[in-house]
Amino acid sequence: MLRRSIAFCLVLLGVTALAMPASAAPTNTYYVDANGLTPQFPYDAPEKAATGIVEAVTEAQANWNPDTNFVVLVANGTYHLTNTITITKPITVVSVNGRDATFVDGGYPARTNRCFYISANAVLNGFTISNGYAFGPPPANRGGGIYAYACTALVQNCNIVGNRAATNTSGNGCGAGMAMT
Repeated sequence: MLRRSIAFCLVLLGVTALAMPASAAPTNTYYVDANGLTPQFPYDAPEKAATGIVEAVTEAQANWNPDTNFVVLVANGTYHLTNTITITKPITVVSVNGRDATFVDGGYPARTNRCFYISANAVLNGFTISNGYAFGPPPANRGGGIYAYACTALVQNCNIVGNRAATNTSGNGCGAGMAMT
């Protein structure tokens, strides 16, 4: 059986935190704009914004250090994924105007990847996450929209809808919208 998430989901994982870092540490901000005209590495100004979330998250994580807050600021738009957005460092990924203006589309059935994989104490705030697909034997069949693994992540102000999870043997997946282990 193929499982499909269909409802609004507001999920808080772990301890409470703010969408933007609250400490007095300096902040490095990386920008994303689906309609950006001149993406320019390292995506550190709005006029040089990456056109995909994966690129900005990758850059933020490559530069991460524990004495600085790292924020990926995502402009309004629909972001069509060709790969999972993998978050392995404690960064904040936040949309400018929230879940009603910023959409992450995993592309199912044309593509079969989950939308987000989180394995760090990260923050994900303000997205509509849909059409993600987790497939295969466990743990590959967990969390079509978001899979949070071995971490204290905070997911807030997100709509998680229309995602799927399945195995290649029984057809049953775990947490089509979101799974946490």
